Amino acid sequence: MQVLKSVCLITLLCVLAACDFFSPQPSPQGTNVPAPQGGTPTAAPNATVPGAPPASTFKPGNLFPAGLTNEPLAVVSTSPADKTEEAATTKDKARIVVQFNHPVVPLVSVSAQSSLPQPLAIQPALPGAGQWTNTSTYVFNPSQDLNAATSYSVSVKPLTDMLGQSLSAFTFSFKTAAPAIGARNPDDNTQFAGVTQPITVTFNTPMDAASVEQRFRLLPASAGANAQGVAGRFEWNATVMRFAPSQPLEFNTQYSPVLLAGAQDANKIAATKDDVRWTFRTIAKPDVASTVPVNGAQDDRQVQQGMVINFTSPMDKDSVKFTIVPSITNQYVFWQGQDKQGDEVTARISGSWQASTAYAVTVSADSRGRYGEKIGHDVVIRFKTAPLNPSVTLNVPGMMGMYDVNGAQLVYASYVNMDKVNYSLSRVDRDDLLRLIGQDSFQIWQNYRPPASNKLRDWTQSVSTAL
Repeated sequence: MQVLKSVCLITLLCVLAACDFFSPQPSPQGTNVPAPQGGTPTAAPNATVPGAPPASTFKPGNLFPAGLTNEPLAVVSTSPADKTEEAATTKDKARIVVQFNHPVVPLVSVSAQSSLPQPLAIQPALPGAGQWTNTSTYVFNPSQDLNAATSYSVSVKPLTDMLGQSLSAFTFSFKTAAPAIGARNPDDNTQFAGVTQPITVTFNTPMDAASVEQRFRLLPASAGANAQGVAGRFEWNATVMRFAPSQPLEFNTQYSPVLLAGAQDANKIAATKDDVRWTFRTIAKPDVASTVPVNGAQDDRQVQQGMVINFTSPMDKDSVKFTIVPSITNQYVFWQGQDKQGDEVTARISGSWQASTAYAVTVSADSRGRYGEKIGHDVVIRFKTAPLNPSVTLNVPGMMGMYDVNGAQLVYASYVNMDKVNYSLSRVDRDDLLRLIGQDSFQIWQNYRPPASNKLRDWTQSVSTAL
């Protein structure tokens, strides 16, 4: 509840400070301004407030009447928090923030920031610049990286806020992180790493390049502890080390990078504590691994759901070319991954595949994998689709109809892949009819068979069509 009151008070006072809502008429500098009835005097600009510490040349303004709050000025939060361990060291992530419970400074233009108090003292000394981002929040931005594994102490100098409340002093401390690896690429357990892909290691602080390079090795995972590491060259960009192998790595092989303990930071203040090892697997050489239907398949029905082509490794899908003879209409290729999202290792070719047709599907030799390697040879898959499933349908308006019993009736039927059609005509009892048109009629129609005693006639009609 106390924090909520402070936040509300800060919000109100910030608005009032911006609007000069309570500003009295100007008074001579160095004099006391009469307070509202029942209040106490408030110091005008540059006036000396009894008991106030001489922390800054900035003096609180006379925007607010005295006695508006009796809550002392206090620090409500800091970043890093007090007693933090493993604080960031790089200057872009290591800013120091102090937030107060009251407005400490007025809203001013950017050019007037230099006239505001600079309340922080940092040990060890840290170059940089600070600014008030609002009336109650001060941010210090270092101009250089902090030392690794180092304890810092931040003191807030005595301050008097816009309400005349004082803060005698405040101190907090934090410790920066020891040198360590923050990110790796390829990461641990990565599949489908490129054979020419460099290994990058991002540290949490600038490092001593020679110290790191002496302790880094790249080995096949099956190699012994004393095996010679892969040859390559090192490149550096701030906190990022890049290792590029001199020769392409082996396809479909597991590798293990290792950084031995003792790699020092750039200032040689601290070093990595433990050995760090991880593994990744390179891609297989791009090729077709399997297909559905398989090469040589006969009477295949699965292709009606799309032809599936599985590759040995993720492909550059825009470079993969398929040729289908004879061609199909409405052709569309859908790509999907097997292990991870974005690893396009499976292509499904959908379209109007015709029944009883011999097809030849060719994957072009110029089709490339994710990292640019070509398949290098055409892959041809030949198969024949199955005939359509036999079927017959009476061409009538619906499940029920009206017919004239006084004459011959002509009913048409459609059939597929059949050489004869067997017909049966039966009488439907009244009770069965009522059930067929009543509740749950759809389910009853699916299973209905008239009793054998109701059969009126059976006959067979020969038909002729190409299978």
